[in-house]
Amino acid sequence: MQNAASLRIHVPFRDSQGALTNENRAWRNAMLGQSVPIEYVETGCGHALGCLTDTQGTNSWAFIANAFASTANSLRVKLSAQGNDVLLDWPSIPGQKFTVEHRSVLSANTTWSVLKTNHSAASPGTNTIFTHTNALSSSEGFYRVGKQP
Repeated sequence: MQNAASLRIHVPFRDSQGALTNENRAWRNAMLGQSVPIEYVETGCGHALGCLTDTQGTNSWAFIANAFASTANSLRVKLSAQGNDVLLDWPSIPGQKFTVEHRSVLSANTTWSVLKTNHSAASPGTNTIFTHTNALSSSEGFYRVGKQP
């Protein structure tokens, strides 16, 4: 399996199934065969999103919250709109520098566009803010903020 080593370390999986259990069991077994950890649940719901949400929604949200909470050294970036601009806001330490990137679709075939490098952290006690001017003129977009060494 391509990228199994990376999946073992970086990507938590939770699969709540209602239908297509044979196919999903085969997928689960392939993941486990490569020692990729996976949380797998069969609900007996059939092919019904409402039933899956009712039976496993809370567990799935807890899994997602835990996955985000366990990422070491990650930035928690808040996005908000101000007119036609997008404001990115995150906690930082004075002296830190950041790179802010954007792309219109979240696909491996698209590249990130650098919006800003060496963006300096804010003053002590305040969050760092970056304004993407006129960002809401297009209908979609994704951001990536990284700490520079």
